Amino acid sequence: MYKNSKEFKQEAYPISATSSGYIRSIDYSSLMAIAKSKNLLLHTQKRPRKFIVQGSVLVKAYSKDDINDKLVKQINKAFILGQERTAFQDVEFSIRQLVEIAIRAIFPAVNDPFTALRCIDQLTAALCRLAQGNFPTSHSYDNTNTLRLIVNHVSFDGLVNDAFHQIRQYGRTDVAITIRLLESITMIAEHTQNDTDRLTLLRHAGMVKCGSQDGILEALDRKDVDLVYQAAAEAIGKQK
Repeated sequence: MYKNSKEFKQEAYPISATSSGYIRSIDYSSLMAIAKSKNLLLHTQKRPRKFIVQGSVLVKAYSKDDINDKLVKQINKAFILGQERTAFQDVEFSIRQLVEIAIRAIFPAVNDPFTALRCIDQLTAALCRLAQGNFPTSHSYDNTNTLRLIVNHVSFDGLVNDAFHQIRQYGRTDVAITIRLLESITMIAEHTQNDTDRLTLLRHAGMVKCGSQDGILEALDRKDVDLVYQAAAEAIGKQK
């Protein structure tokens, strides 16, 4: 279909959105059918949950033939847009809702650490399940083994970032939040399937520990955090 990625970048045609809104879902089967019938290679530029502005690029299409308005409309129909995000085809949506609740609970004006801890527990349970599954491949081929579709799917690394980054940043002065994050990483490590995911968890454990060194004033509290961090690092290492 094409020689290399450099050729694709140079010659691919940008397919722009014909309207604005949140991408609620993408009909990948339709995109695959279009790519096969029109002898295309399509590379989606956005995932469900992203806000699209009319005129921004949805897909890049590589073709030996000209791209016409009819094809642009067909590709746009595969992207279901709405004025608000939904959980359908958007696992990040539910994660971010829990994160939002946790962050609000951490604020001094609210001061509800138990709600924040419960949110972390729910995030942990979700990430444990996701860590055991197989994330969809980014490259899809037709029945002639021709590459037709490249998709920017969500990754385990991206989901862990969504789940932990903001809670870690806002909760860095809270001993209970810090320790629970490290305990969560320990639990998730027991369900990881590969070295890449373990490196993700180790990186997050390191950031939690680093933040606690500046955010937690009491030396004995920092010592408790260090012990839980060591347990997390050990659990990650044992899963190799």
